[in-house]
Amino acid sequence: LTAAIAKGEVKEARSTLFGTKYDSLPVLLGKITEADDRDPVMAYLTYLSARQLLARIEEDHPDFVEDCHDDREHLDGSLEHLTDLRATLLSDDPKRTAFLDWYESMFSGILEVEEAPA
Repeated sequence: LTAAIAKGEVKEARSTLFGTKYDSLPVLLGKITEADDRDPVMAYLTYLSARQLLARIEEDHPDFVEDCHDDREHLDGSLEHLTDLRATLLSDDPKRTAFLDWYESMFSGILEVEEAPA
């Protein structure tokens, strides 16, 4: 998506990130939400990935996201299901809550990795 936006292919990027066609992010998230037999861990990770993708696009191309304001609000609404998906992974075990708090902070961050010496 970043490459498409950088090349000026904003219609394609907007369709993929916010659209309603079979290959768009909102359609994928909707299928996960509606699936009766979904794997709770995979659903949670997919939603985390979608949230991270949106944050990265917003960081790299804020003008693009601003131009898509209404679509962005709709996608934000879909991403609110992440709270419910997270709840399905929790029990009354505070260690799970602490782990997911840590995991989400690590998942959303960008790790700088040094190149290995030759």
